[in-house]
Amino acid sequence: MKKIVVSLIFLSTSAFASDVKVTSFRFLESGSHFSPAAELCGELIAPAGKSEMIKVVSDPQSKGPATYHVWTGKDGKFCSVIATFTGKAEADLE
Repeated sequence: MKKIVVSLIFLSTSAFASDVKVTSFRFLESGSHFSPAAELCGELIAPAGKSEMIKVVSDPQSKGPATYHVWTGKDGKFCSVIATFTGKAEADLE
């Protein structure tokens, strides 16, 4: 399966892969300090009418990537809050 890379550096708002579409990826505001918290939302390209597991990897090319597992709803949509220091993440079906 193909993986997608989303980067806030390029202000990407959507990216496509064979199975997963990221619809939103943005840092959460934390007042005057930097926060690595970001919200990642997306949907399956062809939802199967059941929950699916999505694997999200933040900072995939860094020395310290982090893996998150997120369930979709039956409609194929998902959202998760992740930590990212590089502004990049990959999402793919597990």
